Amino acid sequence: MRLSAAAAVAEDKTPLDEQVFDLLVSHCVSPETDPLTRLSLVRSLGNAHLNTQQLDRLINVAAAAEPLELPSLFRAFEEAAALPDGMKLFKSISASPGIENLAEWRIETLLKRYPKSVQGQVRPMLLPLRRDSQVSVARLQDLERGLRGGDPERGRELFFNKATCHACHRVGDKGNKIGPDLTNIGKIRSRQDLLEAVVFPSASFARGYEPVIVITRAGLTFSGYCGRETFDAIHLVTADRSDVSIARADIEEIVPSQVSVMPQGLDRNLSEAELRDVLAFLESNR
Repeated sequence: MRLSAAAAVAEDKTPLDEQVFDLLVSHCVSPETDPLTRLSLVRSLGNAHLNTQQLDRLINVAAAAEPLELPSLFRAFEEAAALPDGMKLFKSISASPGIENLAEWRIETLLKRYPKSVQGQVRPMLLPLRRDSQVSVARLQDLERGLRGGDPERGRELFFNKATCHACHRVGDKGNKIGPDLTNIGKIRSRQDLLEAVVFPSASFARGYEPVIVITRAGLTFSGYCGRETFDAIHLVTADRSDVSIARADIEEIVPSQVSVMPQGLDRNLSEAELRDVLAFLESNR
């Protein structure tokens, strides 16, 4: 109850009390916090109105942020009136397990707010982190050779816990409907297809979940897939599971995106044996 209240206060867009901030951060970094609770907390911190000292402390949280978490935390720095130490921030982000899921244009947009001296030092540091398709294909081929078999029951347990797949996907009557329903995925997708979707989610997109970039007349940029449309607005589902409403009158342009809303790098949170079990569970969903 305290965490829920603290998260609500954090999203109020008023300066965040130190005790509330401490409570949220302590649970974000605690190994005892379950993955979905941590996702909720980092989203609240990303939306909070933080001072420079709090942003500086948040840099340490970002260094350990997982693929689903980093895009939410990054928003705190994007919306900051006074920026924290640039070298410390980008060094921390480059070490984060979630770096592969942070859109390059977001990194570049924030970097442009720093002096050219900082930009010159940071860009070479971030360049090697941008994985090209050849690297992804090579990893896919390496994994394919060792991912036969697996235990569907262990995979089910991982799907609904450690792997946090249920944060976006539904199987039967459990999970969320942010991404495609996977109840019958074993009927229509091979193990190779499923492995590619997990390891390299931007290789192809499920129908109805094609990502787009929306540019507003005010110069703001949003990315996600169109969850629903009304006469006067479109509603994007973003990588941090937010529903963003954009008035049609404010839209300058909508262009296709090559980056999936599903995070890249989730497979690295699992051992090969665990990934094998998750794939076995998905294959068994018929």
